Amino acid sequence: MSFLTNIFVIGSYVIIALALSMGLQAFAGVEPVVGWLAAAVFFLFAAQIHGTLNRAQENAILSGEIMTLRQVLAASEQDLEAMTERLDDMAGRVEGVGDVRNRRLSSEMKVLESLVQQFASGIAERTAERQKSVAPDQIADSNEIPNEDWKVGKFDKANPSAFDRATDKQLLTAVRESLAENRVDLYLQPVVSLPQRRLRFYEALTRLRADSGEILMPRHYLRVAEDAGLMSTVDNLLLFRSVQIIRKLMDSENDARMFCNISSSSLQDKIFFPQFLDFMEANADLKSRLIFEFAQDTIDMCGPLELANLRRLTGLGFRFSLDQVSTLDIDAVALRDRGFGFVKVPVDVLIDRLTAPDAPADVAEIKMRLARHGIDLIAEKIENDRAIEAVIGASVDFGQGYLLGEPLPAASESLAATTADASHAGAAA
Repeated sequence: MSFLTNIFVIGSYVIIALALSMGLQAFAGVEPVVGWLAAAVFFLFAAQIHGTLNRAQENAILSGEIMTLRQVLAASEQDLEAMTERLDDMAGRVEGVGDVRNRRLSSEMKVLESLVQQFASGIAERTAERQKSVAPDQIADSNEIPNEDWKVGKFDKANPSAFDRATDKQLLTAVRESLAENRVDLYLQPVVSLPQRRLRFYEALTRLRADSGEILMPRHYLRVAEDAGLMSTVDNLLLFRSVQIIRKLMDSENDARMFCNISSSSLQDKIFFPQFLDFMEANADLKSRLIFEFAQDTIDMCGPLELANLRRLTGLGFRFSLDQVSTLDIDAVALRDRGFGFVKVPVDVLIDRLTAPDAPADVAEIKMRLARHGIDLIAEKIENDRAIEAVIGASVDFGQGYLLGEPLPAASESLAATTADASHAGAAA
């Protein structure tokens, strides 16, 4: 009861007690002392009952509140248990993802280590077999330097190296030692959009290091490694490093894609390519990030085995790029059907077509023909202002070359520098 209600009830008890006392004195003829005593007894009795009822009511209210608190506590405990289960489930999923990634990286490193060990143990046998099949004068101390080097430009060739005048035997020894000791570095060169010069792709390039620390450029090792049957080893190392770098790019939310070159000998290698296909099937989630490059001559000379290998790669969702292009007479339909989405053409070949008076089609028409079949044209080896002006004038969408960004080691700080350089070049254009 409220305070005012209690006052009203107690006042009522007082009035009744007074009436009782006066009634007993007036009608029952009792003494006044007895009447007042009866009134006092009645008042105390009524007050006791009133107090008992109040306490009962308060106990009932308190019991109700306690019951409500118990229900709230039980509901809170249930919510806490459910939240704990969800947190445990989320922790398990995160741990599972981490375990999968760790197992994948561990597997890649084991394969890489196994590859190097196999190479080191089998190199003598492979070299002996190669020497049996090649005339002695073909591996003599020749000072000839390859005339064609599709992955470097004038800037690379302008930098002198001790390997420029090395003999084939010296170069082959340096290549074998670099591979056997895993002195293989991955460099990345940016491919940018034109005319904005914004980073869109990387091209993965291999550099070998001699024991002196000097770099063997592609112009040094490509021919001798190809002749010695070592390009599959180089391609395999390049592939593993590229996959690791792409996963780092994905973790850093860098959406650039990567070109990875596959040599003709690797495409024809009955040992390497099945392993390569199995590895890419296990990494099919990279199909939108990794683009495999093949030389024009390699694709033109593909036999049934090579075409079957390409079909399996396209079946996994991977796309290809055609490079080392020497002629623009390209069958766009055939390329599209084989899974090609890019064609890289040296800028000199494009300029020759632009300046040829009897050219059947200009560069813009060739670009449009490729685009109709979902193939992008990329101008590569852009090294001077004349080249970039010609490429932009022909409405080519993508470019690559030292003028747009040089190859840098595939370290996180180098990737950032590459991106920053490309963006700076775009701002300055």
